[in-house]
Amino acid sequence: MAYTISYRDIADAHLNHSCSISILLELAPVDNFTLFDRAFYKRPTLTVAKELLGAILCRRLQDGTVLTAPIVEVEAYTEDDPACHAFRGLTERTRVMFGHPGHAYVYFIYGMYFCLNVVTEPEHTPGAVLIRAIGTPGGDGPGKLCRLWGIDKSQNGLNLCDLQSELFICKGDKVSKSDIEVSTRIGIKLAAERPWRFYLKGHPHVSGAKRSSAKVVSAKAVPHKESSAKESSAQGSTSKGSPSKRSVSGGSPSKRSTIKGSPSEGSPGKRSPSKGSSNKGSAPAGAGLKKSDAGDK
Repeated sequence: MAYTISYRDIADAHLNHSCSISILLELAPVDNFTLFDRAFYKRPTLTVAKELLGAILCRRLQDGTVLTAPIVEVEAYTEDDPACHAFRGLTERTRVMFGHPGHAYVYFIYGMYFCLNVVTEPEHTPGAVLIRAIGTPGGDGPGKLCRLWGIDKSQNGLNLCDLQSELFICKGDKVSKSDIEVSTRIGIKLAAERPWRFYLKGHPHVSGAKRSSAKVVSAKAVPHKESSAKESSAQGSTSKGSPSKRSVSGGSPSKRSTIKGSPSEGSPGKRSPSKGSSNKGSAPAGAGLKKSDAGDK
């Protein structure tokens, strides 16, 4: 049986791959959680972004323990978005965004912050949702939450639909449309007018709560089509050389979760594009995030 650690009552905590958990508060079994399948992510990015609010981000540690917290703030990025890393085409850095949906895209910026994204859209159609904040002390910012949970480039490409993964996402409490606030994205210069930041209204761990740079808009005013390409028929295969599954380092089989759900058939452990993608140039660095926006409120 796998257990989770809730950080609702912890003022702050910093975890990395080598440290052990020094504070154990609320241990709760995760057996009743339901894993999102790959079809959930194989949809328009804006749709996925809004439906990720309230979902449970899960981080499996080396000893098999699972950390969990609800996702409370996200931003959407699509292939026709100048602020998106994949806007200029396939690069080594953005390769994971061109493969199968439902994988983690983790990048490093400013020499100090990692940022976690969820890959969306059908294969060959790059899109991603930046996880900006989770509902736990110290998780109020994309860089801060990665530092808190020890998320780095070693998790880039992880299969979020795999129960044995170091990162996966489960269904949480359903969030009503009236509880979702919509604003422009934080800390970017390109396509700054697009209202593609979504967060839980009034939540204390929203990262941009004290900022005035983001313009709050009506939830009905999202002026962009939510799909920009036909769904690809190439499903269940990746380019040559991609590992079949990423195992959890040091994970204890006795603590592996029995969460409902399973990985999609033929889905790889890491995401990479199938043959046919072409490199159109380099991607803009950091998706336009300012250093302060990446890590703090």
